[in-house]
Amino acid sequence: MPGELLRIGPIDFYTYGTYLAAAFLAGTGLAILETKRLGLDRHQVTMLAAWLMGLGLVVGRLGYIMPDLGYYLANALEIFIVGEGGLSYLPALVAGMIFTHRFARKNGISPPVLFDRLAPCLALGLVVSSLGTIEPTLPGAIIIGNLYWPPPLLLYFTIEFAGLWYLAVGKKSFRSGSRFKAVLLFDAAARLTSSMAAWWLHRHYMPFGLSITAALIYLAAVVGFYDKWIGAAGAAQGAQHADESGKTIGMGSPAGYRKNNSKVRLGRTATWCGIYILFVLFLSRSI
Repeated sequence: MPGELLRIGPIDFYTYGTYLAAAFLAGTGLAILETKRLGLDRHQVTMLAAWLMGLGLVVGRLGYIMPDLGYYLANALEIFIVGEGGLSYLPALVAGMIFTHRFARKNGISPPVLFDRLAPCLALGLVVSSLGTIEPTLPGAIIIGNLYWPPPLLLYFTIEFAGLWYLAVGKKSFRSGSRFKAVLLFDAAARLTSSMAAWWLHRHYMPFGLSITAALIYLAAVVGFYDKWIGAAGAAQGAQHADESGKTIGMGSPAGYRKNNSKVRLGRTATWCGIYILFVLFLSRSI
């Protein structure tokens, strides 16, 4: 069956739904491991994750079905079938950001600080979920044996992975609120370039033209409005919550990386390249 990852007895596991669940578990798992740095306890992290999952599913599904509302009203049961695909990312992202912002204020946490500390979790989730992106077409694909890699999908995953790598090993000091913004910028760039590549390969304006337009709006919103809402609004409060050691908030400490010799850096680079190659293998599709 198209999009089917595996079947265990009567139960079908679809690629999209399976990797979406894996992305949520990976992001939540990282957040739980980082509870002390997040300034939350495990119960708060678990509750936040559960609310974000539920909100994302509901709002994402509504965003997906609204353009074809007539069809779904006539086939109401299909509204609840999301394993094969059918969630709109941008509405779910906006809803999640609004909820997280309110959650931070309710728990006495600076919103820009919480967003920055959750940034690696979002980046990891985006990388894992991109492995389940549905791209069944072959034009222009890279083919090795019985496996193939659609260029738009490979490009999308590579940019998302670059965003995760940038957060993990980047030496740049980020001001309050800008680490989460970096994740959004990488994500917007991934969606824009992959949609443009798909349009170039398939030469169909619909739906790739809509994807390009949505990605451009997404990119413009991040650049134009994010700082006003998250960064600038909470900059003063965020400064009070900055790490006393002067380390940047994220998956790694620039201060620690400066002490590493070239051999260690080379080893870490090789590790990241190995992880990338492994993920690319999972990204392949069967002919």
